[in-house]
Amino acid sequence: MSLRTSLLASATALATFGSGSVLAQTAPYNPTAAVSKSFVQYAGSPTTVLGSGNVDVTNLFWLYEKRGTYGGQTVDSWLLFFDPNGTGSVSGTVTFQQNVLQVFATQVDLTNTASFQRTGYSYTYGTYTAPELTGGDSVSAAGKTLTLNWNASDPGDYVRVMTAVPEPATYAQMAAGLLALGGLARRRRAQRASA
Repeated sequence: MSLRTSLLASATALATFGSGSVLAQTAPYNPTAAVSKSFVQYAGSPTTVLGSGNVDVTNLFWLYEKRGTYGGQTVDSWLLFFDPNGTGSVSGTVTFQQNVLQVFATQVDLTNTASFQRTGYSYTYGTYTAPELTGGDSVSAAGKTLTLNWNASDPGDYVRVMTAVPEPATYAQMAAGLLALGGLARRRRAQRASA
């Protein structure tokens, strides 16, 4: 594949991604974390009801839910949860590639944002599903970083995080930059060939 063809394919992929026509449940990136437990993408069975206390693993899990609109803005929705077998605690930071716009950390908030649930998965939001913020648990966000300190027992602690989505114009600028680089590379090859 020539450099030009490769650059055009990359630009097309970026434009397609920016227009929102990618698979709705494919994570645009993997968040990173510095936490006291393993931080992993949830790959459990969709038949396990999230929020029911049946995951029973001491990892801090992340699950990309979907892209949608909240408050008139396009957002990516992520579910973070810690559901140990028995009791456990986790603390640290989770970093996203885009700014955190909203954290839903109460049972009512989780219920009210249920439209962002990942298609094909089952959820329940019982009384103790959200972090017990009045009992010493904490969760806060600044910029791209979420800070948490949770003590959990069944059914675990769950929060929904909404992050910003780059504007399609950003992808168009990236595509234009790639095309310009391709033009420069072609010009240099032509100059070398004529010399």
